[in-house]
Amino acid sequence: GNLIEKAVGIVRWQTFTYDCENRLVKTETMADTQVESTSSYQYDSLGRRVGKQSEIKGQSDHKRFLWQGLRMLREEGPGQSSLYLYE
Repeated sequence: GNLIEKAVGIVRWQTFTYDCENRLVKTETMADTQVESTSSYQYDSLGRRVGKQSEIKGQSDHKRFLWQGLRMLREEGPGQSSLYLYE
């Protein structure tokens, strides 16, 4: 089964939402009764995660994930890029 809720400390918890193919499509972090952050995830037709849209305390962020076959090659966001090398 999929993890749908997780406690983080005493007053914070996270919820997780999945699609019909068991891919994570949304996370939400709550502090007390307030939404602290949300993230949604996008996938391509091969099931590879290709995007993440986040909002943390009113600030939006978007990341793209680039693949070479089944290996993640690069992660790109505003003002940053990470290249992954495999041996």
